[in-house]
Amino acid sequence: MAAGTVEGLAVTLTFDADSKRPPLEFELELGEKEMVTVGRAPKSDVVCTLSGISWHHLELRLADPDTWDGGLPHLVLRDLSMNGTGLRLPEESVAQKMTKDGEKRVPDGAFVSFPMRKPKAKGKDESRDVIQQTFKVSIEPLLQGGQQKQPEPAAQPVAAAPQQQQARKPALLKTAS
Repeated sequence: MAAGTVEGLAVTLTFDADSKRPPLEFELELGEKEMVTVGRAPKSDVVCTLSGISWHHLELRLADPDTWDGGLPHLVLRDLSMNGTGLRLPEESVAQKMTKDGEKRVPDGAFVSFPMRKPKAKGKDESRDVIQQTFKVSIEPLLQGGQQKQPEPAAQPVAAAPQQQQARKPALLKTAS
């Protein structure tokens, strides 16, 4: 392959602030690691133990190369669960529930939420809300040799620092009271 050829995707999952989880980064390449698994199973790449999350809840994976647009890879989401997975595209305000075993293309900036419905609980209050896990999917092309195409490095840390401080302040206030 020529230098600068896109071989895969660098995928970052950024969780909602309430989860207090750090962002997780994955490099997906054909013939190497092609999928990120999410579920209760201890061997999942992303382990989530909230009520209603299946052992193998969902997977994010490189699409079949035959479907790549112009030779560029893309990511697909597959729901494997009993309680559903939602995908909210960047231009939409509401997540759309996926069909079980269905697949959808995931663009950069999309949000994945799960479970989409509460599990049935015997003898418990059925009026309770669904507690969901949500993460934003950020996607960058992965160039030959494992290098990521990135914006200028100086621009990102400056924007990220104030957000991190703001996110920490409410947590500190909660624990201090």
